[in-house]
Amino acid sequence: MKALREAPDVIEDEEHENFVIEDELDTSTVNLKVFFWVDTKDFRRMALVTKGIVVKNVKEALEGAGYYMPADIHEIKLYGGETEFPVRLNAKNGTLSDEKDSVKP
Repeated sequence: MKALREAPDVIEDEEHENFVIEDELDTSTVNLKVFFWVDTKDFRRMALVTKGIVVKNVKEALEGAGYYMPADIHEIKLYGGETEFPVRLNAKNGTLSDEKDSVKP
C-alpha cells in the first residue's frame, strides 16, 4: 500500500479505496492483483504511465522486503532406464547444454 501512496496520480480517500489481493497460487508464485484509483484528465495515457509507476514501486517494495521475481524452472525426468545422462550443467553460469555440444578435455 505504501508503494501505491508514492505514485503521484493515485488517489485514496473515503470514496476511493485501493487494495491488494492474493489472486492465484501458481506453480512457484503467489500472484497478486493491485487495485487503485487514478486521478487524471487524460485517462488513457496517464493511466498507463501511472500503472507503470505503480508496477515499478510494487516490484521495488517486494525486492526491498527480500522477494524477487521467480526464475524459469526446468524439470528433467529420468525414468530409470538411462545408462548415461546426455546433458551437462555448467556450474559457472547455471546453463544446460547437450553433451554432444560440449567440448571434452
